[in-house]
Amino acid sequence: MDELIAKLTNLSYDFFGILLPGVIFNIFVLLLWFALGSLVPIWTNNGIPEFTIQALPHLIDALSLEGRIFVAIPLIFLW
Repeated sequence: MDELIAKLTNLSYDFFGILLPGVIFNIFVLLLWFALGSLVPIWTNNGIPEFTIQALPHLIDALSLEGRIFVAIPLIFLW
């Protein structure tokens, strides 16, 4: 029983200490990108395009790797 409680404690540290703050930070960055609108290309020297629905598939294609691995792996390396 003690081992189960220890494993659950470690799992809660992983969830509340790593995963949840990462999700909150990514949502904040996405909302900031959306809110800045046309200022994003100016501030990033055209490195990041303005957030539009039409630009979203292009961004996902740019972040995917060979074999069509989804966005998660490149985003892990970026953050």
